[in-house]
Amino acid sequence: MTDQHFRHMLNIAQTALFSPGDRPDRVRKSLAGDADLVIADLEDAVAADAKEQARVNVADILEDDAAFTDRSGMVVRISEPRSPAGEADLAALADLSEAARARLAVMTAKTQSADDVAAVFAQLGEDVPVIALIESARGVLNAVEIAEHASVVRLALGGIDLAADLGCDVDSATTAHARAQLVLASAAAGLAGPIASPCPNFRDPEVVADAARSARSNGLSGILCIHPAQLDPATQAFAPSEEDVAWARKVVEAADGATALDGQMIDRPVILKAQAVLAAVGQTERH
Repeated sequence: MTDQHFRHMLNIAQTALFSPGDRPDRVRKSLAGDADLVIADLEDAVAADAKEQARVNVADILEDDAAFTDRSGMVVRISEPRSPAGEADLAALADLSEAARARLAVMTAKTQSADDVAAVFAQLGEDVPVIALIESARGVLNAVEIAEHASVVRLALGGIDLAADLGCDVDSATTAHARAQLVLASAAAGLAGPIASPCPNFRDPEVVADAARSARSNGLSGILCIHPAQLDPATQAFAPSEEDVAWARKVVEAADGATALDGQMIDRPVILKAQAVLAAVGQTERH
């Protein structure tokens, strides 16, 4: 069964860092780093002739207790689950020990429908959490059924592949509409907000921060990262402002007896929003 702390982190993570599976040194370094989640990649970051060794590397890391002294689990991005490469990825993970499986979550690349999630379920069982990466028009249109699958704990957006599939710019109104569909599907399924597509710029921290702030303001609750340099600006961008925190504390303090604060009704949705702000403060302070 999945480690409960790890499952909690899957729900609240604001930063998720990719690390190539054919570079086990980088994966191990990432596990000792500051990302909320580490994603060992068996898909795009690994050349076809290196995939088999990458699968061995990732399995070896998951089996190594010493690799997890600083965290309780790791995400593995597999290729499209019903493709030959994805089936080989799942077969490698199916051989893990019970202890290693407790540290495992799977990110399904190019998730088209709930059938892709079901393929993971069939190979690895119901206890392995899935982050469904949506990268196509079909995936967006099926986002509701994907989000409602029992194994799915989060949706994520692959903006570059999605834009290529749609024939539009990454920052177009069309991709913004698709992003909104994932936010709606997540909320309807009771999931945390989706994880945003990575910012391709890792040299300019302000560009990264802008991308994270845009994601947060549009209902996404985390962002994929392709370089460790993106972690700090992304984390800070997701942190509530001082004004947000002050407001949230006033709401929570007033919630027991007051029905209004500064002209705003204090009802359950307002209280929940205030509690979420304070929870986000706690998450930021742990970095």
